[in-house]
Amino acid sequence: MSSSDAPTTTCQLRILATSDLHAHLAPYDYFADTPSDRVGLLRVASLIRAQRATAKNVLLLDNGDLIQGTPLGDRAAETPIPHPMILAMNALGYDAATVGNHEFNYGLPFLRGIIRQADFPFTVANVAPVTGAPLTPPYVILDRAVVDDNGDAQTVKVGVVGFTPPQIMTWDRGHLLGKITAEDIVETAHRVVPQIKQAGADIIVALCHSGISDLPYETGMENAASHLATVSGLDALVTGHTHLTFPGAKFAMTEGADVADGTLHDVPTVMPGLWGSHLGVIDLTLAKTETGWTRRAHQVSLPSIYARNAEGSVSATVPDAADIADIAQAAHTDTLHYIRGVVGHTSAPLQSYFSLVQPDATVQTVAEAQRAFLQTVLADTPHADLPILSAAAPFKAGARGGSTYYTDIPQGPLATKDIASLYLYPNLLFGVRATGAEIFEWLERAAGLFNQIAQGAIDAPLHDPEFPTYNFDMLLGLTYDIDITVPPRFCNQGMLLNPTARRIYNVHHNGKPVTEDMEFAVATNNYRAEGAGKFPLTFAHPPIYEGSETCRDIVAAYITQSDTFTPTITPTWRIRSIGDTTVTFDTGMGALNHLDQNGNGRISDTGLRENGFARLRLTL
Repeated sequence: MSSSDAPTTTCQLRILATSDLHAHLAPYDYFADTPSDRVGLLRVASLIRAQRATAKNVLLLDNGDLIQGTPLGDRAAETPIPHPMILAMNALGYDAATVGNHEFNYGLPFLRGIIRQADFPFTVANVAPVTGAPLTPPYVILDRAVVDDNGDAQTVKVGVVGFTPPQIMTWDRGHLLGKITAEDIVETAHRVVPQIKQAGADIIVALCHSGISDLPYETGMENAASHLATVSGLDALVTGHTHLTFPGAKFAMTEGADVADGTLHDVPTVMPGLWGSHLGVIDLTLAKTETGWTRRAHQVSLPSIYARNAEGSVSATVPDAADIADIAQAAHTDTLHYIRGVVGHTSAPLQSYFSLVQPDATVQTVAEAQRAFLQTVLADTPHADLPILSAAAPFKAGARGGSTYYTDIPQGPLATKDIASLYLYPNLLFGVRATGAEIFEWLERAAGLFNQIAQGAIDAPLHDPEFPTYNFDMLLGLTYDIDITVPPRFCNQGMLLNPTARRIYNVHHNGKPVTEDMEFAVATNNYRAEGAGKFPLTFAHPPIYEGSETCRDIVAAYITQSDTFTPTITPTWRIRSIGDTTVTFDTGMGALNHLDQNGNGRISDTGLRENGFARLRLTL
C-alpha cells in the first residue's frame, strides 16, 4: 500500500475564546447596582465547562481588555491583592491571553504585575520595549497532549500570537511614551508568523484585539483583523475591541467574510461580543502529515449567556459557576460596599436617555467640572486670558452597550456608583489650545453621529448606529446648530468624506460669532487631546495642561463641593428645525418615565420596541 493510501490520523481541537470582558466578573451591573443576566465571567465559566464536557482536546484563550471597565476593575487597581479576574481565569485553566488597549490604562508597572499573577502566558507581538525587558513574549508555543480520533495519545504544538491596536501610544501616551513602541498589526504578523512556524508550531492561532473593518488596509490602522486574516499561516483568529459578534449578520457584506462558514479570508474566526455576553468556539479538525499537523476542517459557533425574550427582556441561559463565584465573592462584596458609599445629593434626576437628541445634564455636569478645574489651574499661566470651553460626550447612551446602558440617577443621595456612571473611564484631564477653525472641525467630526435626513422624511432613523457615542463631543461654552440635511463631513472612522459639507453653523461664544482666528483653551481628556477618535485637530501647540487628575475624580469633587448638587442644562447645541419631518431614535425603556420633561413636546413614543429599546419619534 502506498503512503498516499495509508489511513490519515486526525484529531479534534476545540478553541474557546473570551474577549472584552472589561472587569465584568459577576453577573452584576455596578453602575445601576443591580444583577444583570447579560454580563459576567461567572456565567461564561458555565459555557466553558459545558464546551469542555463535549470535547477531548480544548484550549481556552482570552483576547484582551480584561482588567478595566467596572468599579470592580478600578478597585482592583487600587489594592495590592491578586486581581480577581486573574484569580478566576487561573481557576478556569486559561491557556494563554493577549493584552487589549485598556490593559495599559493603569500603567505598565500595574500591567506587569497582572501578567506575573497569571498561571498562563500573555503574548503580544506588536509591542516592544524601548529599553529593558519585553512586556510579554511576541508569541508562545503550547505543547499540548491530545487524544486523536483513534483514542491514541498525540502532541500538537499550538502557536499563539497576540496583537493590540498601535493606537495605545496615543491613548495612553502618558504611561507609555519612551517606554514601549507599538507597531502595525499586519506588518508585524508578516514578520512573526513565519518565525512561529519555523519554531515548530503545527497550527497558529492569532489573538487580535482589533476589530473587523471594511476600510482598505492602511499602515497603523486600528481595526485590522480582516487584513490580518490575509497573512499566510494562520489557522484560527480571535478578534475583538469593537464589542460586536462574529459570525454575525452585520458582517454579511464585508469583503472576505463568510458569516455562514465563520471565516475571514478562509480563516476560522470569532468575535465574542462584550462583557462576557458570548463565548467564541472554533472546532478544528487536524490531520497529521509527515511534517506535522494541518487544519483540514472547522466549525464556528458563538453561544451566549443570555437569550432575548419576545418582549425585549433577557433571561440567563446558564447559571453561575459556583466555584468561580466563591473566588469572586470577596471582590464583589468589596465593590458593592465601595459603590454604595454616599458622596452627596442631587436636587434633580440625572439621566442620559435623550443625550443623543438634545443637551443633557449628565454630559453637561462632566463638562462643567472639567471647565471649572481647567480655569483654576490656568489662572496664573500665560493662558489665563483664553476663553475656556469644555468637551464632553455621552458615554452611556445605549448603542452597542445595549438597552440598559444608560445613566439613570434619581433625585436624592449620590453614591460612588453614580459618579462612575457619569464618567466611566480612568481618563486624565488635559487642556488644549485650539483656534476657531479647529473648533469647527472638532464639531463637524462629532456631528457624524447623525444620518443625513431629507426634508419631509417620515420616521427616518436619526443616528448612524456605527458611530460610537463617546465620539459625540459637545463643547460647553458655545452655542451652535447642526443641519442634518447636509451629508456628514467626516465618516464615522474620522476620515474626510465630503470636503465641501458643513453641518455646523451659527457658532457663538458669549453671544458673538466665532471666527476661524479666535483662540480658546479647551478642557478635555487625554484620549481626545492625544488624537483618539481621529478628530481632525491640528493644534499648533502641545497641550497647555497635562493633568495627573482623573476626570472622574474632578467630577466627584465638583458635585460634592456643596451638600446638594443642582444639575443644569444649557442650550449648547441643537438640531436645526427642518419642518414637516420626523425621525426616530432608540433609547432605554426608562426614557418613558421622563418624556414629559424632555423634547418640549417634540418627542413622542412610537410604541415600537426592539431588543429592549424603546423607539421614540422626534418632530423636527
